[in-house]
Amino acid sequence: MPGSSASISDATVTQTLLGKFTTTDPDTTCSVTSPVASAYEVRKVTSPANPQQPEFEVWIKITVTQASIDFNDQTVPLPLTIKCTDGYVANDITGTFNVNIVDEPPVITLLPSTGTSINDGLQAAAATIHTFNVTDSDDVVTCSTRAPESTFFELVAATSPAFSIRVKAGVTLAAAVSPYVMHVDCTDAVTAVSSTFTQPVLDKPPTFVSGIPGNSPDVSDDNVIATSLGKFTTTDPDTTCSVTLPVTTVYEIRKVASPTDPQKPAAGFHRTACDRN
Repeated sequence: MPGSSASISDATVTQTLLGKFTTTDPDTTCSVTSPVASAYEVRKVTSPANPQQPEFEVWIKITVTQASIDFNDQTVPLPLTIKCTDGYVANDITGTFNVNIVDEPPVITLLPSTGTSINDGLQAAAATIHTFNVTDSDDVVTCSTRAPESTFFELVAATSPAFSIRVKAGVTLAAAVSPYVMHVDCTDAVTAVSSTFTQPVLDKPPTFVSGIPGNSPDVSDDNVIATSLGKFTTTDPDTTCSVTLPVTTVYEIRKVASPTDPQKPAAGFHRTACDRN
């Protein structure tokens, strides 16, 4: 004495030995006098190594509560004033024992390294792609992800202790840059913890929605100007189309600039301007 404990998590809500000290008078009794309403106590060792030098232990009480040991609610390290007496007030001695309370960090669980693959392209609505848990013994936790992935994804608090990873509405994901690796950062305002979550994105294969197979209206072989022949749609916003047969052709495909549904791009068949040969 003076003395200090080892680091004690503020999640410790059970009786715990913090340290030991000795005095020189076998008649000595000791107690914690400050803080007055304390979660700590002094216990006398029943069989000290030297009966002429009684030994005492500093303990967290069995009645300890979360609030009484919370890192955020008191001075850290917490100084305990310990008074020892042999029954004569004039002989009383006091000493200080510091309790080194440390914040219990948040714990992230149910977060796999890699999520289930999703399709690329425009994401019309916000959608949850995974839910994980973050627990903390006594504090409110917030979570976020970093740029540049925060442009495409967000972390949203769900029913405690859950958080949802969501793809944002209106963003366009590209299979060409897959996978997206997110840093998941969570903090209780004292201690921060991080993990990573990898989101694979697959190229969405196009299929024809309408117009293919299809036919144009009758077109005169006297027509030598660019002419629209028809329209078709596909299911993939990344789709590009071209005429591949016949190789030398007077026909082409033009992508519609503003389709009715951005998720279903439209294209038109056109006859190019040509001579009559």
